[in-house]
Amino acid sequence: DNIKHVNNYKILKEIGFGSYSRVSLVENELDGNIYAAKIVSEMALTKKKKFFGKDENGNTLIITMFDDVKREMDIWSKLYDTYITNLYEIIEDVESKKYYMIMD
Repeated sequence: DNIKHVNNYKILKEIGFGSYSRVSLVENELDGNIYAAKIVSEMALTKKKKFFGKDENGNTLIITMFDDVKREMDIWSKLYDTYITNLYEIIEDVESKKYYMIMD
């Protein structure tokens, strides 16, 4: 069996990619519904530093691209509307340090 699974989702094929993520078509094996999964690597994005500065206490502040993705996941998980792509589930794969955002 060469098919990758994440929780109850079977990864069918890659359908796109961007500068920090890739998108795959996945099937929920419990109900047969097809979704898209945006897959991001925490390890790769943590290495990409976006901003260096100081906080209000003078401590060094480093913001990474992964911090932006975490903010995106937090905001997106609170939204639901028929006019936007909806986020249904976020799966963290601890072993590979990847996040799978299951969406329309």
